Amino acid sequence: MNQDEIESLTTVGKILIEEVFDRSCEYLQTKITRGMTGNRPDPMQQSFEALDENAKRVALRFMFDAVDQTFAQFLNFLEAHDVPLSVNVRQHGRIDISGLSDGLAVEPYGDDGWIARFSKFKGGISQLPH
Repeated sequence: MNQDEIESLTTVGKILIEEVFDRSCEYLQTKITRGMTGNRPDPMQQSFEALDENAKRVALRFMFDAVDQTFAQFLNFLEAHDVPLSVNVRQHGRIDISGLSDGLAVEPYGDDGWIARFSKFKGGISQLPH
């Protein structure tokens, strides 16, 4: 890969993590920490607060795993159905990201993956906002 292709893949990964993965984690975290829906108590938050600490840990892990698995399936879908995923770069016009990766669904993972580099939730969803 040339430098523009590397930067393009990195840019798309950063955008996907920030705007899809992290927003999904943030939504779930907010549901359990906010406490109110409009001017009424939020039943989801009240139910979560009623759990013991072990059950809360399991629920938080389940929420994170659900987001993680959905994100991976989304990337698999893009690849399996040859959905074009491109980005504009300075000198070369549009670059197709799908063709640059050995597997889009594995790009988020590992020590140098998109989640490790760009996510606010690399350690999972917590009860405290990030």
